[in-house]
Amino acid sequence: MPRASSSLHARVAGRRARRGRAVDAACAMVPAVVLAAALAGAGVAAGAPSQPPAAPEASPAAPADAGQRPAPPRRGRIERVAHRPPDMVVVPAGPFRMGPDPSEVEALLRACQVQFGAAVAACEDDHNRQLTAREVYLDAYAIDRHEVTASEYRRCVAAGRCSVSALVAGDERYVRDPWPMINVTWQDAADYCAFAGKRLPTEAEWEKAARGTAGSRWPWGNQARADGANHGQCESDVVMLSRRSLAGPISGPVPLMFAPDDSDGHAGLAPPGSLRWGESPYGAHDMSGNAGEWVADYFGPEGYDDLPSRNPLRSTPHAHSYGMRVVRGGSWMEPAFFGHTYYRRWDDAQARSERIGFRCVRSLD
Repeated sequence: MPRASSSLHARVAGRRARRGRAVDAACAMVPAVVLAAALAGAGVAAGAPSQPPAAPEASPAAPADAGQRPAPPRRGRIERVAHRPPDMVVVPAGPFRMGPDPSEVEALLRACQVQFGAAVAACEDDHNRQLTAREVYLDAYAIDRHEVTASEYRRCVAAGRCSVSALVAGDERYVRDPWPMINVTWQDAADYCAFAGKRLPTEAEWEKAARGTAGSRWPWGNQARADGANHGQCESDVVMLSRRSLAGPISGPVPLMFAPDDSDGHAGLAPPGSLRWGESPYGAHDMSGNAGEWVADYFGPEGYDDLPSRNPLRSTPHAHSYGMRVVRGGSWMEPAFFGHTYYRRWDDAQARSERIGFRCVRSLD
């Protein structure tokens, strides 16, 4: 029995040894690609040293209040950036036609007769009917886009360069910061322009900036527009005739008086640039209406034919003008045709009026 038991144990051990060698041989026959795929599936690169497993990512903490709504997504924001055009516009060097041609003179007479009503006799005496068109050459310059405002003039006063009288003399109801600066004498206007490093425009410079080289009747073209200029009107015939009756016997010319006209949207002065169509070919605003504007020239009743055709300027008083200076553009208290681009008015250089303001220019050559 002992010998038989030993023999049995030997046979069992032999069979186990043979099975182990068979398994080892089978494992040796597994293709390397299969082993690599198995290792890759387990997240291990073949031939790479073993790495410690990465720590699991922490899950976000739950909100303290389980019923609280999640914060809404942040939305974009649109910001408007206002475009501010330059304060001055450039008028290039070159010729232009200054003054009205004969057909325009006749149109001016008709407009005067319609608007003056009972004072129509004054139309025959209008010195603008004596003007003739001529070619004038101007060097390049830049002119203020808008009329000088009261707030701008105050800075000149604060700097000690301008007279404070313009702010306290005359009718102070019309001295408001956003409005054109009025109540200024010719010298007040010249002083401000010097303070700003500029000067008053010559009459020819003003006219070219207003009408361009096409010779337009209005800064925007040849057709009148209700929204083009802030102008006034003549008083009604009844009012004018009543005033003459109160003055004495009905004789002599009817006194001519003007009044505001709110048909253009403004019963008084308006902030510069308020009239959407009141822009000249070069981009200057309110060169018809709003405030009349001082220019550099002395007034000559017969016009400017006696001046040079290149950069003309009447720098000395005319024998028959008594030191008057030219005013251009018409105003909020004067009939619309006063705002024709060639129309000339005059006033005493020392006058302070709620109708008269100014703008400045700078030479570029």
